[in-house]
Amino acid sequence: MSAKITINRKIQVQSIVTEKLRTSLLEQIERFESQEKQRLAAMEARIKDMKQDNVLFFELQSAIMKIKEGLSQLPQRKTSITTLKDGDIYNMGTMNGMVNLTEGDHFFDKTYGVVMILKDGKIESIKQQDIPLFAPVS
Repeated sequence: MSAKITINRKIQVQSIVTEKLRTSLLEQIERFESQEKQRLAAMEARIKDMKQDNVLFFELQSAIMKIKEGLSQLPQRKTSITTLKDGDIYNMGTMNGMVNLTEGDHFFDKTYGVVMILKDGKIESIKQQDIPLFAPVS
């Protein structure tokens, strides 16, 4: 009997740009911005009365700086989303998927990345990414 294992592999999720996608992405950014501003205000109120030699003071100060940095990048992200054209491909990120391997399988064919292309949340296609140049071809 052949040995068999199941492992994780990365799946690249991309979406075909539509008006619906642009609207959804901008709404997500607006919600995120609102939540981060609320967190920032709460942290700033909390740190106001703290002694500066308190360890928590420095942790909050660091968290505040990270939030401010993230908020400062949002206008650029909004602009990049509004300039996307219908039909462009937008990288949504990666997710893990499981793949079964058995003896005799070509490792790179089975484990190298997959690209899933969506349109308005529905799967349009699932493609195996090209095998990298360093991988032997079966």
